Amino acid sequence: MGTNNFYNRNASKVFAVLMNKEQFVLDENGEETEETEEVPVEDYDIEFFDEYLQEKLSESKFETWIPTKTTWEEDSNRNFEGRILGELSIAKNYGDVEIKVEIQAICRAGYYEGANLDWELKYYIDGNNVDMEYIEEEFIYQSGMNAGLKAIQSKKAYKWLETQGELITEEMERIFTEVSMPLIKVAQFSNGESIYEKA
Repeated sequence: MGTNNFYNRNASKVFAVLMNKEQFVLDENGEETEETEEVPVEDYDIEFFDEYLQEKLSESKFETWIPTKTTWEEDSNRNFEGRILGELSIAKNYGDVEIKVEIQAICRAGYYEGANLDWELKYYIDGNNVDMEYIEEEFIYQSGMNAGLKAIQSKKAYKWLETQGELITEEMERIFTEVSMPLIKVAQFSNGESIYEKA
């Protein structure tokens, strides 16, 4: 039984990185022949890619890029382990409540080869991670303002988080497109294996 090479939770495409490289086979004199072979990436390729991606993310128009070292996804699929590379975020105060949207950049191992980039979007009200459907309720709970101001500000906070969530996601995918080979899945066989094409 086969499986997909990539596991993608949230990104609009498969942003493939660190794929096997095709190179010429060398003869006994060290000269290139016409024959080619696929070789996996080396540790230094991974380190170079990590540095390159970190640089691109640190140049983002959003306020804060916080890189992380060897942080693994808590609910990672054992066949496709995901390493959190860092978090891009933006925050704002509405009245006495701080709200923040954060997107984590994740590099997830491929099953057969390479890896793919994905993201996880999170919303915070005064430091508490909150699902989008409970933003207004949590805002009202955390605020010490009067009832009228809470109602007004909670709606503004919801709209700001929604808009910033869309913008920060677009920014993350723009950067992923620059540093990867965007693919789309065009076919999946009954044994689970898939065929990908350039997007």
